[in-house]
Amino acid sequence: MDDSLKKINQIFVKKYIKKRLPSAHKGDFGHVLIIAGEAGMAGACCFAAKAALRTGSGLVYVCTPEKNFTAVQINVPEAVCVTWEQVKGKLEDPVPSAGAHFGSYDVVAFGPGMGMGDTAKAMLAAVLDKFDGPLVLDADGLNMIAEDDSLREKFFTYKGEKVITPHQGEAVRLLAGARLGTGDREDVATALSVGYNTITVLKGHDTLVARRSVTETEIMQNTAGGPGMATAGSGDVLTGVIASLSGQKLGLYEAAACGVYIHGRAGDMAAAEKGEYGMIASDIISYLPYAIKEFVNKGL
Repeated sequence: MDDSLKKINQIFVKKYIKKRLPSAHKGDFGHVLIIAGEAGMAGACCFAAKAALRTGSGLVYVCTPEKNFTAVQINVPEAVCVTWEQVKGKLEDPVPSAGAHFGSYDVVAFGPGMGMGDTAKAMLAAVLDKFDGPLVLDADGLNMIAEDDSLREKFFTYKGEKVITPHQGEAVRLLAGARLGTGDREDVATALSVGYNTITVLKGHDTLVARRSVTETEIMQNTAGGPGMATAGSGDVLTGVIASLSGQKLGLYEAAACGVYIHGRAGDMAAAEKGEYGMIASDIISYLPYAIKEFVNKGL
């Protein structure tokens, strides 16, 4: 761990994760849209949607092919399944406030399990053109902007806040696509944030969260999580957590930083019970409420 970097720890997260008011209702906690899962890849959208709900989202919409609806409805019955036809006309709607019409979105998460087909690329292009709220881009969404010059330009000039969440392999592809050099993890996070004009969550041991400022790139280092989290679906869970916190009105940089810590802390709890070998992504989701409960109920 680099002692020179600002740490994402319990003290940092406690500043943003607060006890809820007794008068609160679901409209206060965000309308999250998750666009994920090509046909037959329902797992990715289920992980992201359930993670968003377990992190406290008021409403979670899952845009996925209708072939996936049954799997989503069985595994995440609290989520609302929507088709792309239902979604695309609502991307320009105003950000919802209390009592706003059903179906507008505070934040969009795009990419898990999407595949790299022309339809998925057209969907990302539409999101980048029409939506201007916080955007969480992960998985195949990252691969799309890495290989497609037009999508990369749209992403660079996107009007709203945005965050990318690459693991090491995705980071390599993104750097090659942007014609940037490589170096240590801090250099990679900096290059991604500058080259793509974005907040970067560089996943891995001691995950880094970076953002570009006028004069330099600010980087924070996570202090929670362990090797048991190196399991299929863990990244999809993180996407849901970050999107959820953004939908609950945290700035996207703060949502990313708090999200990686809460995700890591839930992973630590899962590892303590299940062990690092046997834990799976669903175990991380199961512990998200308890990780958050530490902040709001124990006065850390």
